This record gives sequence, structure tokens and C-alpha cells, in this order.
Amino acid sequence: MIRTIVVDDEWYNRAEICDFIEKTGFMRVESCCQNGAEALREADRVLPQAAFIDIEMPEMDGLTLAEKLLEKYPEIQVVFITGWNQYAVAAFELNALDYIMKPLNKARFQKMVERLKRRVELTVVKQGNRISIRCFGGFDVMVNGHPVIWRRSKAEELFAFLLTRHDTFVAKEIIIENLWSGYEITKSLPILQTAVCKIRNIFSMCKSEVRLIYANNRYGIFLSDTDCDYLKLESMVNDFQDGYPKSFEALEKACETLQCGLFDGRGFLWSESCQEYLHRKLSLMLCKIADHYHAQNDVLLEIEACKQLSRFSPIDDEAQLRYISVLRARGRKDTINRHGDWLRKTLQEEYGCGLPDVVEKALQERSE
Repeated sequence: MIRTIVVDDEWYNRAEICDFIEKTGFMRVESCCQNGAEALREADRVLPQAAFIDIEMPEMDGLTLAEKLLEKYPEIQVVFITGWNQYAVAAFELNALDYIMKPLNKARFQKMVERLKRRVELTVVKQGNRISIRCFGGFDVMVNGHPVIWRRSKAEELFAFLLTRHDTFVAKEIIIENLWSGYEITKSLPILQTAVCKIRNIFSMCKSEVRLIYANNRYGIFLSDTDCDYLKLESMVNDFQDGYPKSFEALEKACETLQCGLFDGRGFLWSESCQEYLHRKLSLMLCKIADHYHAQNDVLLEIEACKQLSRFSPIDDEAQLRYISVLRARGRKDTINRHGDWLRKTLQEEYGCGLPDVVEKALQERSE
């Protein structure tokens, strides 16, 4: 039996809804509540799998109640049963299963509960999922070894955007500004809502691992038990310790990963700022590593750190000058010449420019 709660401030409405539910034969009303506060207390006691909620209620309206229930019980199925139709958009933004108008129609109610039954049954049998997300060198999302088929490019981009801001909420206005800046608000909102529905459908069986939550006019992606290269790189940056030997090895791998390009080939314009931010952070960390080895008088590792920095940031004049200076201090003229050849070729082929005068001068001085 599917455990349900019914919430409506009018007793006769509660009685009618309860009667409809009990007659299905596969649902049971565990609690019948007249307001949101009571429903929240009862939910902690009965752990409902579905909630039938009126929207227009005093003190706490049904939308707010549903939002609170979904925060505590992500798997709960919410059905709004109301006499008002102007809340439909807001209801579906909360990922409600259905929105039924009063007075209740038996055929319409039956159609809804069959959907609810299938959704709950799928949730019950669901085991832990393996979610793999690759953000560098492209963008691929795998669920239990199967690639996600987005079909809608804006759903894919919205998921990527919220992923880079995971475990926090982003206002609708900021999402629209970054993803659909050229659209009028009346056009961009339906696109956003469609993309949200698509994402929720894709991960409907993975709510323990991937949750898209709506609250206070904001959306957020919340992840757990996922294998994601972006999260790993972000964690490495946050956990970085100056001078810790393993940090340099991890840092080298992180630089290699970032050089593959965040969402490479997807054309997400907003991702460029994310790429630049991570690049600055990793460059600063490489500088700190080089400083540490210099203070320890570890010549070989200082050279290696400076080399990594120069290769990671070929258009950074200071990085190039530092590497050349370290090589010159150790009398490595041949290495300076080889580096100069590599740098000229890289700048020309990848950036379409030549060496800055200050770097060219440093190379010539150090190769004499």
C-alpha cells in the first residue's frame, strides 16, 4: 500500500479526497491534515510516499508546504488538488506529479493515481545508481553505464550550468541572463521550465544521487555519490596544501585535465569564465609550489614546477620570465633554446601571435 497524507483546510474537501484515495485499493491515507504545520509534523511520523495538497490555505500555502516536504523527502510524489488554476506553472516548477482541479472528476483522478502508482513502484525498486559525469574535453553524463540522451540542448546546458554551481541555489534571473540573454523574459521562462522538466525526467530514478530543487524562485543541483571530474578538480583546489609533496602530483594532473577544456566543443559561452577562474587558481597554486621548492633549495623540483607553470600559461609573461630565469641561474642554455622554440610555435599555432618583446629579449639574453 502506498502511504499518503491529505492536506486541505476544508473538512469536506479532505473527506472527498480521502474517499477517492481509499477506493483505489492500493493507497492508504495515513494522516488527514488541515494545515501545513500539522502536515509537516505528521510527515515525520508516517513518512508518506505521496501528498495530496490544496494550494489556497491560511498561514502556510500549499506551494510552500510542498517545497518543505520535497526538501525533507526528495522521493515524495506531490499532487495538488485545488479550485484555482493560476498556480499551475509554480506547481510544476516544484516537480509536482499532477495538478487536479476541483470538483474532482473520477476518470481524471484515476488517470493520475495510475501514474502515481508507477512512479512510486519505480522508486521503491530503485537501487543505488552509478552516475559518471565528464566535463573536460567535452560533456558526457552516464547513468549505470548508459549515456544520457538530452534531446534538448538547453536542458543539457542548464544541467552543466547548475553543475558548476552545485549544492547551492541560483536565481532564475541569473540563469536566464547566462543562458538566454538574447530572449525576452516571456520566451525564456517557458524554455527554462521545459529544460527543468527534462532534467527531472532524466534523473527521476536517481533522486538520491542527482536532485534538481526549486526554492524561493531559485534552482539548484545537489549531487551525492557521483563520479565527476569537475568535482574532483574543484575538491583538489579547495584541499590544496602548500608544499605538501602529493600536491604537486595532483596539481600536474589537474592542469592536464583543465587543458582539455571545460565543456569543450559545446559552445557554452558562460563556461569561459569558469575555465578562466580555475586556470587562475591552478596557476597561483603552481607559483606557491615553485616558491616552496625554492625556499627548500630543491633545484630540480623548482625547475619542474616552473616548467609546468610556463606550459600551463604560455601567454603569461611572468610565468615565462620566471622559468627562463630559473634555467639561466642553473646554466641550462640548451633548455632555454628548446623552450623558446616551443613557445614561439605554441603562441603562433594556438593563439595566432608572436612572442612579446620582453620574453623574446629574455630568451636572447639567456641564450648568449
